Amino acid sequence: MDGIMKNGQGEAVKPSGFAPSDIVGALAINPRYAQERCWVFGSSLPLDGEDPRLRALLAEFFAGWASHGAPLCGRWQVWEQYFLLIISEPDGTALSGCSLDSMQQAIMQIETAMGTQLLDSSRIFFRNPDGIVQMVNRSEFKVLAQTGEIDEETPVFDTTLSRVGDFAEGKFEKPLGQSWHAQLYRNARRQMVS
Repeated sequence: MDGIMKNGQGEAVKPSGFAPSDIVGALAINPRYAQERCWVFGSSLPLDGEDPRLRALLAEFFAGWASHGAPLCGRWQVWEQYFLLIISEPDGTALSGCSLDSMQQAIMQIETAMGTQLLDSSRIFFRNPDGIVQMVNRSEFKVLAQTGEIDEETPVFDTTLSRVGDFAEGKFEKPLGQSWHAQLYRNARRQMVS
């Protein structure tokens, strides 16, 4: 179970089960979520939201997450085993550079502890015909495009999203041909013909 973490006076972790599919529900409860910041970290290896190491590192991060000394609140979720989502709470303190720096430090600690990479934005995530999320680098993506193993209907994930509302609007997972990945795909297909 993943959860909401509140910092400040040593408040306990309160599980919430907050997943992209739950975002529509969260928006119905509090429409202010739509404009809140979110970060999607794609993992090079599968993550387990129940792993005590991951939970402890995230609890430590959220317990100390602050903006100019004022506590921040947020939620986290491991989704599809490859995506660590962090969402800021709409009723919290405004984010600052120092709060973002502390998040990056926490993500680096998670990388080390879990033996994975989360900050490498060069990876591409897609859903294979069996419905399983897969991760490839850009050169592997090019080969998949050229061999026809992926096409413009292949579902891809956009880890560049930065607004909670984007999830509710279906922008996180969509057909390759409707995403920024389409240009990479078309370039790879053109190179095959040349």
